[in-house]
Amino acid sequence: MKIINAFERRKLCARTIQIQLQKTIPGLKNTALKLGQPEWVEEVAKIVGTKIDEVITIAKGKRGIAWFSRGAEGHAWSRHGLGEELLVKDITTFFPAGQTVTINGKTYTMLNKMSRPDIKTIFEDVVNSGVVPKDVGKYVYKTNYNRFGLTEVEVVTSKLGESITITPLKGEGLLRYNKGIDKVQKFTNEEWITIG
Repeated sequence: MKIINAFERRKLCARTIQIQLQKTIPGLKNTALKLGQPEWVEEVAKIVGTKIDEVITIAKGKRGIAWFSRGAEGHAWSRHGLGEELLVKDITTFFPAGQTVTINGKTYTMLNKMSRPDIKTIFEDVVNSGVVPKDVGKYVYKTNYNRFGLTEVEVVTSKLGESITITPLKGEGLLRYNKGIDKVQKFTNEEWITIG
């Protein structure tokens, strides 16, 4: 009996799911697809070696199947919703969900165009329609967007499709923290203006 490591098992399962989906769903190769069927969520849960309730949704992108986990959703909300991980990267842009974020002692209220559960929908939309500009050891789905007050969004997944992060990039009135200049900026008329 051949023993395969976890990475090989995940890779094999991802290929199997892709083949099964193409056989089961007519037109899969030619059209973007959102998947909500419980049986596919269960298969993806097997791939990531986690409980079924850890997988929120599955989407079909240009580089194959991608899945959004509760961990990735929690990270996205923690950083881009609540501002709890401001110093992790140089730039942190916030989802427009009506929340308040305190930066350097000053409180900012975000626009109210979405709610936390909408992050799932954004993930599906971006993976379904986004382009992957380059292969850098992970897949970066980026797209122009016109929903929830966002005009550009990025989703990063591993090569096997596991979600890593989802980042709002642009949208009229969005706020972001720029660590390099230690300032808050607002997206207005297609550019970032320092406001505090």
